[in-house]
Amino acid sequence: MHRKIVVVTENATNKDDDYDEIYNLISPYDTIRSEVFFFIIDTKDKWAKNQIANYLNSMFDELKEKSDLELKLNNTKLTTEEANLINSNINSIDNNIKQINEILSDENYIDKMKEDLLDIGYDFDDDGNLGEYFNSGKYNHYDIGGIFENEMYKFNGTTISKTNCCQIKDFIFHIDPEEKKMYESKWELVINNFDNGYDFDNKDECIKFRKGLKNSLMLFETKENYVNEFTIKIPSAFLSEKQGWIEIDDFSSKKTIEERMKSFKELLSNEDKNYYITIVDIDM
Repeated sequence: MHRKIVVVTENATNKDDDYDEIYNLISPYDTIRSEVFFFIIDTKDKWAKNQIANYLNSMFDELKEKSDLELKLNNTKLTTEEANLINSNINSIDNNIKQINEILSDENYIDKMKEDLLDIGYDFDDDGNLGEYFNSGKYNHYDIGGIFENEMYKFNGTTISKTNCCQIKDFIFHIDPEEKKMYESKWELVINNFDNGYDFDNKDECIKFRKGLKNSLMLFETKENYVNEFTIKIPSAFLSEKQGWIEIDDFSSKKTIEERMKSFKELLSNEDKNYYITIVDIDM
């Protein structure tokens, strides 16, 4: 997963340079140097009981679904294809129930349940607690610009231009008119089924998969929210020697675009205006 962050340095960063300043700031946060910790989900004395309860609940759900499917088989209006599909689903349910019974009836059922949990990505610590290992690192690889190449604007007093790096005093929030028009057109096409005649990449796919895309776009609630989300290019994190690593949007906070803009402006205001900010693409 790629994330766009902004790194503050005393000197300008050029992609052809070694950009030692950025390396010195960002390297402590890579996954190789970062701490690995174990997050406990259930203690040793609880996880087995909870897992047995999960198996039993799953089996009861499967039995109920099987009963409902068997009732459907009594429908004389079913086609052969529909009846075969129902029978296939019943066979799958029987197999699931059989697997659960085999685990719970095994004298080594604790070990069987452990294997089941390990297979789906869980782990156990030395004390037998159930959990997951997490790396506190922020990235595996980073690049200047990367997939976010030139997603920042600077103003030199007369013109606005795209860049990967600029002095803090020259940075501005800016919405490209063409980008805005494109996202507005996409919203109208997908949400309102209205084609305003504006051509954009993947327009045919938007028409073809309109129904599925509509559900995704409606998560933004309004056209303004949708357009702003993709045209006001706010980084998801901020890094400087003075303030350290600060998350602006950690994908779980559900901050509005206005809240994220305010956070970013406040972070910039705490830095020397003659210092530089650089777009860095980090990849986990």
